[in-house]
Amino acid sequence: MRHFRIEETEHPIEFGSLSDMMMTLAGGFERSVFFVDGQGFEMDDLKFATLAAELNPRVTWWTDPTLGGLD
Repeated sequence: MRHFRIEETEHPIEFGSLSDMMMTLAGGFERSVFFVDGQGFEMDDLKFATLAAELNPRVTWWTDPTLGGLD
């Protein structure tokens, strides 16, 4: 699964597979990374990046601060 933005020229790998992405999203719900507050549905970006790095250690998107995961 690639990080894709039409205005960007590079599209780095964000997840090794669809199942890895789904496992990470499920982990986000289990660890309350996603929540509803007065503004609606929200997510804690830092918690998600930390979780994604933990669950996807071979994907440099989450472990290399120059790519966009953990800063």
